[in-house]
Amino acid sequence: MEYLLENGISKEVFEYLKESCDDFKTNIIETNEDRIVDVINYLRDFGIQNEKIEELLFMNIDFFLKKISDIESVFNKYNKDEIVKLLNTDIDLINRIF
Repeated sequence: MEYLLENGISKEVFEYLKESCDDFKTNIIETNEDRIVDVINYLRDFGIQNEKIEELLFMNIDFFLKKISDIESVFNKYNKDEIVKLLNTDIDLINRIF
C-alpha cells in the first residue's frame, strides 16, 4: 500500500485506509497497484482534485479497479468541464454515473 503515498495520496488518508480496511480490501489495494495508480493518474489528469480522489478511495475502492477505457467511455458522454466541476463538488456523483 506504500505506493499510494508515492502517488499523491496524503499520509492521513493512507493511515486511515491501513487502519479501516478489512483484509479483503487491503489485499485488493496491495495486489492491484498498477491499475489503481493508472486510475488515480487518469482522474488527476482529467481534472479531479486530489482531495476528491482520496474521498473516492474511502468510499469506493472498487472504482479504482475499472479499466481506463471504461471510465473514458462514461466520461465522454458528458461535457468535460461540467463533469469535472460536478465531481470536484461532490465526488459521490461518480457512483451514480457508473
